[in-house]
Amino acid sequence: MNQKKNMETAEIWCSDIETIHERYNQRWHIIKMHILWPYLFVQKKDHDRYLQWAIAAKFIDPENYDIFELNMIKLKNIELLEEVLHALKKRNHSITFLERLLDLLDKVDAINCDLDEAVAMIEKTEEINALQMEVKSGTGRSRMAAIAIGCFQYAYFLKLFMCPENLPHIVPNIDAKSFLESEDCRERGNKEFKKENYEAAVNLYSRAIDLSPDNEILYGNRALCFFRIENYKKALGDGKRAIILCPAWTKGHYRFCDALFSMGEHKHAIEANAKAQELCRSDPNGIRDLIQQKSKFVRLQDENAEKLKTDTIKKELSTKKEQSQLATQPVNECHKNESTRPLSPRGTRKEMF
Repeated sequence: MNQKKNMETAEIWCSDIETIHERYNQRWHIIKMHILWPYLFVQKKDHDRYLQWAIAAKFIDPENYDIFELNMIKLKNIELLEEVLHALKKRNHSITFLERLLDLLDKVDAINCDLDEAVAMIEKTEEINALQMEVKSGTGRSRMAAIAIGCFQYAYFLKLFMCPENLPHIVPNIDAKSFLESEDCRERGNKEFKKENYEAAVNLYSRAIDLSPDNEILYGNRALCFFRIENYKKALGDGKRAIILCPAWTKGHYRFCDALFSMGEHKHAIEANAKAQELCRSDPNGIRDLIQQKSKFVRLQDENAEKLKTDTIKKELSTKKEQSQLATQPVNECHKNESTRPLSPRGTRKEMF
């Protein structure tokens, strides 16, 4: 019975992709936000199955579950999950793939399995296991963990979309009063920013975010404040949050790339900039800013490489000069201290300890 229902669900989902493309894109964005939300936005209090799996995979540290700052280890785990979701999206047209995935989810639900058991199920299912060929990031263990977390959460939400009234809201609906208060905090934050009172601006933007946590502009503004006070990990986190909420927003990408470059992640920043240009094609002004940013990154990277090369040559020359001076030092100089050492009562030199 479940298998027949899963086949029908897969057929309906694929049919919607073909006929109502815009609605499908909205659904996909909602699913992606749901999956990434506990890694970037709100710490989950209830340890559900997928949070337990994330902890088992070491994507989340239960002893230090802090989503505010984003270091490179956390970022790479999030980007690994995004890579899995991207691979899944390419298979959305396959009824067979989705049906197999939904069947596996039923088995996971039936035994309430742990991460290792979920990975073992995937490895025995050819259609799902083939995702390994497209996901290049991470180690073998982390890659399979990300595939399990991404696949089964995706299947879970796919089922929920068959009954939209059951779909949980990430963010509660904001009432008019909260919206106006959030906007007031944002405007006051803008004024403090212009006066270069960055700490005060951060506090006001944070208050605005509490009231309206899905507003990408607030994260972008706060990211710029953190960047100005050289708190690059927090700037990186807010930049990433902004582009998860609105993937085509150029300013969010700009903040994210700036933070990466300032953390010394030059190659990563240039790659992220190239990806941003692809996502933001519909914004010519934003694209211009991103192109200028990439040019700046490449120039600074070349200057740093040249400086490093020059410093290395200077160090090598200095070392050779010191070695040359030692080699030409007179032999009697080497024994000068020996001749001035006092004699012992028996006429031999005292041993020095």
